[in-house]
Amino acid sequence: MGLDSRIFGTIDFKSLCVYALVGIVTFIVLALTGRPKQSSKKLPVPAQGWRPFVGMIRFFTDRQSFVLDNIAASHTGNFRFNIGRHNVVCLAGIDGRKAFFEHKNLDPEAGYAVLFNSAPPQPAKYVASRTGAKSSEFMGWFLLKIARFVHKDYLNEVLPKLLVDGRNQFERRISIKDDATYDTIDPFDQVYKIVYKLTIRTLGPSDIADDEKLTEQTLRLFEMIASSASAAKIVFPYLPTPGHVKRMYAGARLYALFRKLVRDRKKSGKRGSDTLQHFVDEGEDELKVMKFVFGAIFAGQVTTGVSAAWILVYLAVNPVWYRKIQDEVDQVLQKWDGAGSRHSPFEVFGQMRAEDWETAFPLLELCLKETIRFQVPTAAIRQNLGDADLPIGNTGEIIPKDWFAVYLFDEAHFNPKIYAEPDKWDPSRFLEGRKEHLKEPHCFTAWGSGRHPCVGAKVGTFLVDNLDNPTIDDPR
Repeated sequence: MGLDSRIFGTIDFKSLCVYALVGIVTFIVLALTGRPKQSSKKLPVPAQGWRPFVGMIRFFTDRQSFVLDNIAASHTGNFRFNIGRHNVVCLAGIDGRKAFFEHKNLDPEAGYAVLFNSAPPQPAKYVASRTGAKSSEFMGWFLLKIARFVHKDYLNEVLPKLLVDGRNQFERRISIKDDATYDTIDPFDQVYKIVYKLTIRTLGPSDIADDEKLTEQTLRLFEMIASSASAAKIVFPYLPTPGHVKRMYAGARLYALFRKLVRDRKKSGKRGSDTLQHFVDEGEDELKVMKFVFGAIFAGQVTTGVSAAWILVYLAVNPVWYRKIQDEVDQVLQKWDGAGSRHSPFEVFGQMRAEDWETAFPLLELCLKETIRFQVPTAAIRQNLGDADLPIGNTGEIIPKDWFAVYLFDEAHFNPKIYAEPDKWDPSRFLEGRKEHLKEPHCFTAWGSGRHPCVGAKVGTFLVDNLDNPTIDDPR
């Protein structure tokens, strides 16, 4: 039996021709249906270098250059492209930003569910419907709960444990040598893990925060999900790509773990001082609870974990701002403990309440704001779930019904017309007298903007303050 027979068995030549023809026709149909559809109304110009079938894979492989190059080539800054069968309008400029951040029919959850498939898998029961009803219902509930957990009363409940966690993590991960010098650390490993610990303590089950093995295990699963976003899965939605398999595996593991924690808490009657206890007391649906925890932790870790690490890097190479922050921390310590005290910073910080933390470190918060502007090149996504096309300001262009809209934050964050020397890390750009972020509408979008501000910004700032202050000062 020849090689062809071993591979194809008894399939004859005629059958092979039929299969080949079917494959070619399928390719052509998908290519044509994936091409940006024409409209009688004015669409933004097509992206340069459009390719049939796969569309703009460069959006995933070289997003920043792809977007900025096409913005420069468009007279309005807006342009369109497709990824597989999904049609996308990329927005820019004042008109684009106002349309993206202010129009009620542009739904973020529907957009992320399709084009940015790096978030944890969501139960079908709560995936956005065509009308956006389920999305809006869940989002309203989510925002209500987040407001509860960023309130000072709840933060004051968890603050003592946060400080203990912070101290234990520093002692575990950052050693002090006999000559009173510190070991070097990799902030993108050690600090990132500490932020995750504090995030779990604030927004997740205390059962995980109290268990180092569970903390490490769940962090690995979240990282597996974050690294599994795949352009191939969007182009071929029914293809079980390796990234999709990893994502489903990690999501299933997290789902099983969190479900067990919820049911054990209900069965045992054991009470905790955490978000999970609040949901158990309220009798909330398990799927909603898990979706809340997944979404809150995932979103918080992506921005806060990276930003907390980068702040230390930028301060290390900016001695002027390092001294400003050191002086700010010293002043707070002196205010709360007095001159000549031998208490450790952790002990002094333990006297402060959440409302004190919110106002104690304004310069550090400027550093956080500049670090996020400088280091988090995020793109936000929405889908037009309304019943009509959406106008893009006064450009005469539209976002058609059912199409997606994308906005790259770097369009404003690194715009020299808005930010002087945008490639320079300079927190003073946010001080009174400059306030460059207020020059145009929605030109600082890292904490969200318009109809969708980041409700977790308060928690993120709170965690960075708790983390980076002891790092800057001597934690002994």
